[in-house]
Order: sequence, then structure tokens, then C-alpha cells
Amino acid sequence: MLHGQAIRFLIAGGLATLVHWSVMAILVYQDMSPVRASTAGAIVGAVINYMLQFHWAFGARSHEKAAPAYACTLLLGWCANAATLAFFISVAQLDPVLGQACATATVAAMNFILYKKVVFHESVSR
Repeated sequence: MLHGQAIRFLIAGGLATLVHWSVMAILVYQDMSPVRASTAGAIVGAVINYMLQFHWAFGARSHEKAAPAYACTLLLGWCANAATLAFFISVAQLDPVLGQACATATVAAMNFILYKKVVFHESVSR
């Protein structure tokens, strides 16, 4: 069974993803290119995710160290997602949708560990 913090992490991430996709959909509907719309959505989703993870999932106390660590983790996560997706599509020969689902799960596990041990860790964020 999942620990309460892991459940809050997943809910926060799910809500942030919903915001990302909603912003993207609204902007595409308003004739913005899908790549630009997704980028804007990802930025808004990342801010929402940070706030939810900081306050609700991990209960951190200081943005001074958590925010830069989150930004680094975010960049690492985006790179890991691209690399993992490329692996699942080209090497494992998975369908792109299934490959993205596997990449998302992989990056989510990585993010949980990094958020818990580095980004929102009490000794880091105090």
C-alpha cells in the first residue's frame, strides 16, 4: 500500500498534469501551435506542481533552497522523459502512447525520490 506522502505526491502531480493539458488545450483552441501551447502548459503545470509538492505533499519550509533544487530536478525530469521515451519507442519497440506511459511512470518514481531526498528534504529546505 502506498504511503500517505506518496499518494499526495501522485495527486499533486496529477493535478499539475491536468493544468498542463488544460492550458495546452485552451491555447491550441486559440490557434497557438501545439508545441508552444504545450510549453506554456508545462511551465504553468510546473509552478502548480512545485507549490502543491512544497506545501502539501512534503511540507517544506523554505523556498530558498527548494526552488533551485526543484528547477534542476525539473530539467533532469524533462531530459529523462525524452531519453526514456526514445528508449521505449526505438529500442523496446513500444507504441508511443505506451512508451510515454512507461516514461511517465519512470520519471515520476525518479521525481518522488529526488523530491523526498533532495528538493524538499528538511535539511535542504530549511
